[in-house]
Amino acid sequence: MMFWNLPKRYIKPNKIKSAQGQSIGGIMRIQRPLSKIIMKNLIFEVFGNREFCKKYNSPYDFFNARGAHQSNLFSLVELMAIEKGLIDGRIEVRKVAWGSSGCNLYEKHSTNFNIIEIERLWEVFYTLLNNHIIAPGMYGTSSDLPYFHITDHGKICIERNDILPYDIDGYMNKLRQINGLDEWVEFYMYEALRCYNANCYNAATAMIGLSSEVIIELLIKEFSELLGKSRYNFEPKSSLQLNGKTLKDFFDNKIKKEDKISKKYKIFTYVFDGIKNIPDNLVNIIDKSARDSFFTFLRLNRNEVTHCLEVKKDNTEVLLLFISFIKYCTLMTTLISKIKEMNR
Repeated sequence: MMFWNLPKRYIKPNKIKSAQGQSIGGIMRIQRPLSKIIMKNLIFEVFGNREFCKKYNSPYDFFNARGAHQSNLFSLVELMAIEKGLIDGRIEVRKVAWGSSGCNLYEKHSTNFNIIEIERLWEVFYTLLNNHIIAPGMYGTSSDLPYFHITDHGKICIERNDILPYDIDGYMNKLRQINGLDEWVEFYMYEALRCYNANCYNAATAMIGLSSEVIIELLIKEFSELLGKSRYNFEPKSSLQLNGKTLKDFFDNKIKKEDKISKKYKIFTYVFDGIKNIPDNLVNIIDKSARDSFFTFLRLNRNEVTHCLEVKKDNTEVLLLFISFIKYCTLMTTLISKIKEMNR
């Protein structure tokens, strides 16, 4: 086993940003005790940063060693917190071999974390277990805790660290960064997250589908207004003809006759893609194939769980929906916002 080569002195705190912190002398001071969200973020950064792990315990990380002891993780999390300036490094982090147990975390004696932070570190660890990010056992060592390994599902989550569904605050903060986000999209996605965290995966899928429908309804509303602003060169590609109506009247009448969102979207696509002189800055935001694929993907998943079909979504399937929704929502909201600007 290789032992950590711990630095004698720790790096001075870097400039960092956090919703919890305030700037003092150019350095952002984080309020103590560290929150569970920060603890979670530190754990995920340690998991995903193989070079950081090898820096203190070459050549081992959580992937090539097929797991670790809980003490390995906690020590690396503390070192990461020190390097980021989140906590002071007055107390030396004890050396421990990979896959070996360390000493108990004891405030002011064996760790720079305080009592509340130690308890939160334990709580986050077991939250990750409950969410199947990690699981008991380290290959070749033990099948039980405190040895653990990262699951396949956990590997996906680590890659998508900024949008983990179980982290409601983190995901919603990511979603709220989208300029022009509609409040009902935000509401339904919040409901979706609550369902996901309650292991109600079908219900979460339905809520994501509702968020997608809100986006399409907003797009149709703004597009209808745009059609009344300018004259567009429309070239029908099927039996649907204007028959002397203005393009706006034709569009609005067709939309009013439909009650299913899929048919409304089909009409939007027919008209939007049939206009030859539509501005490039609209067309180039999201291409037709991507736009259609996103919508169809989310709609079909929602339909599966809102009709009498024997379908049970699992956590990985729904996780991928959450991940894809961020990209979909960003592009579609950008398209809606651009149309709104043209309507002013």
